[in-house]
Amino acid sequence: MSLSIPSQIFSEARKHSEVFVETGTHEGGGVLGALMAGFRKVFTCDIDIEMVRKAKLNCGHHWGRVQYYVGDSAHRLGEMLADAGTGPVVVLLDAHPMNESVLNHTPLEAELYAIHLHMHPALVIVDDFDILPRAQAQSVVDRLLSIRPSWPISVHNGLTRHKSILVSSPTEFRP
Repeated sequence: MSLSIPSQIFSEARKHSEVFVETGTHEGGGVLGALMAGFRKVFTCDIDIEMVRKAKLNCGHHWGRVQYYVGDSAHRLGEMLADAGTGPVVVLLDAHPMNESVLNHTPLEAELYAIHLHMHPALVIVDDFDILPRAQAQSVVDRLLSIRPSWPISVHNGLTRHKSILVSSPTEFRP
């Protein structure tokens, strides 16, 4: 198993919070990246129960610091954010569908709405931002600006296994 997101992104994100919330567990690469960067608590969700099982096997020795959720992140993210507490949280949203059965399902709008309702993020990262259709990408930017209008939004290219990440952060994000 490899990290789909480089360690420097996790290290930079860790400067913003000790709590990490992600959608798209896959096999646990994000969980391990967050733990290696020093996040105290990790919350992760995947729609595919087999991916969560693999992640638990890959990250088993960290169970006390990781909370796994199975289901559609559009419906589970609010619960995850509530479980994360009231402090600042780094949120990583995965824009990439993981298999053919959910190919047309990218719940970013619902996830961003949950963020807007349930918490004030310390940092929001959207992985695989470049795969979104133009209208959906603009909708993501607009929603992030509605959550934190004063936060700059930046796109970083060539850092992940796909091409880009989008970051909404109170300060300059330099991975």
